[in-house]
Amino acid sequence: MFTELSDHASGMHQILVWTALELEGLGANLQHLNAIPFFEAIIKSYSGLSPDEVALLTLKAHLNFGDEVDTHPTVPAKLPLNRTFRVVK
Repeated sequence: MFTELSDHASGMHQILVWTALELEGLGANLQHLNAIPFFEAIIKSYSGLSPDEVALLTLKAHLNFGDEVDTHPTVPAKLPLNRTFRVVK
């Protein structure tokens, strides 16, 4: 179960870092592009690691962050539950 637990820990760390950046007033966007080998290769090329070190890595996600956020986007109104949830018997 080590791989599964590692994935859970990775997810928890991603959320904590994202929250910390938000608390500092920075915008952030979490990307999960590990299913696209082309993107994974590009990101690994910028790591500055040796080819042997890069071979040991598996990309889970990457968190883009940047400029301070002045305002949050407007949250759209929620649709009624009877339009978004259906029970099929």
